[in-house]
Amino acid sequence: MCVCVGLTPDGVTRLALSTCFACQGSGVRNIDREKVMKRNSNRRIPTAQKYFTFDGAHCKQIYAGLPADWQCPACRRNKYQIMRWTLLYPNSPAPYEGWAAGYHKYHDHGAESGVAPRFEQAILCEQCNSADASAKRKLNLPKQFSFSPKEIAQFVAATPHGWHLLDYDRASQIYAAVQEAARAPTNKLGKKYRMRHMAAFRISKYMRIDPAALIEKMQSGGDSIITGPVDLIATLKPKYGLVVAAWDGLHQLGRVSRYGVVLAVRQTEATVTWSYAETSYRPNPAGRRWWTQTKPFFGFAPDVAERYMLAAAFAEHFPEDLPFEESLPGTTGRQSIRPSSSPTGGYVYLVRSKYGVKIGKSVNVRNRTRLFEVKLPFPITVEHYAWFDDYSFAERELHQKYHAKRLEGEWFALSENDVDHIKTLGKLVSVVGM
Repeated sequence: MCVCVGLTPDGVTRLALSTCFACQGSGVRNIDREKVMKRNSNRRIPTAQKYFTFDGAHCKQIYAGLPADWQCPACRRNKYQIMRWTLLYPNSPAPYEGWAAGYHKYHDHGAESGVAPRFEQAILCEQCNSADASAKRKLNLPKQFSFSPKEIAQFVAATPHGWHLLDYDRASQIYAAVQEAARAPTNKLGKKYRMRHMAAFRISKYMRIDPAALIEKMQSGGDSIITGPVDLIATLKPKYGLVVAAWDGLHQLGRVSRYGVVLAVRQTEATVTWSYAETSYRPNPAGRRWWTQTKPFFGFAPDVAERYMLAAAFAEHFPEDLPFEESLPGTTGRQSIRPSSSPTGGYVYLVRSKYGVKIGKSVNVRNRTRLFEVKLPFPITVEHYAWFDDYSFAERELHQKYHAKRLEGEWFALSENDVDHIKTLGKLVSVVGM
């Protein structure tokens, strides 16, 4: 059995918690995680002088090409935090200990089989690159599948100058969500690993629009009203997905800058909620004619949308509670929010930063907020948390109530009155260590 002493990821702070980092609340001792935490607790920290004289060790070329303010796109550690004391050249006749910093050119292995990559090649730190391989090996996933940097960020807990802790259950959920969204066969792990946060709606059709042709009349938060091209508006309906992408003729790629979901259509205009993206799609020779035609938009064929894994991309970029309206002039009725069919108890929390207030949910609010402190590149404070018997329903209600104040994703521009109102909801249940 786990001792449940509540070790933090770096193994330093010991607190009596209901859920600890070593066993992740299971109560079953996890020797592998305890070993990583012990290594992290004994890790060495490089001095500023060591950092400024460090040349990248065995990754000199990549290290020299990275800007001073570079961060790993997955774990968000910077160049200094990635430095780690380890055994160098262990297979050589004369191995020795010293400072190292591993970097890898990371790409989607699925593209090697002719499938369009789900994400662009990026430089990842050694620990994040290893996390992808470890998760696939542990969960028996296909070798040609690759987690995107954003997906890796969701199942690793990073420690500066140390080793990552991996949440394999979370990695399983992410993989199942990608497979389900792309209408691919169910993986060997079964339904219990299906992602709980998949969008409650289904995109009925995906359309590409050239950003140079898009006409936006008004913007508010993450939404805008588009008025052109006129013939595009005439084809739109609520729950249509828009892919704003320019054609790169030199590299034969469609480069995506935004994803959008149509919320409402009224005569000559449509209300769209947006999420910024940076990815690309490589059409086959037959599909290139659609990207290079004079008409600035087209609809993706179902098989092409599946090959591009658009359902997974939209599920990642948009919340499950988007307020759709009927596509009739003058209609203002919003999609009703209903309680979950299988309610699950958990916490709804408020996290504050200089960029807004995040309304989120978690069964383990302490672990979730601690992960934010590691991953987010700006300081945060936990403003409030409360227990709800149906925490998914409670979060959806709040997201819809403050939809007009949504900045992006789960971040909102809430007033102090809004925060005070939310603090009156739910049950105040104390969590040790918060």
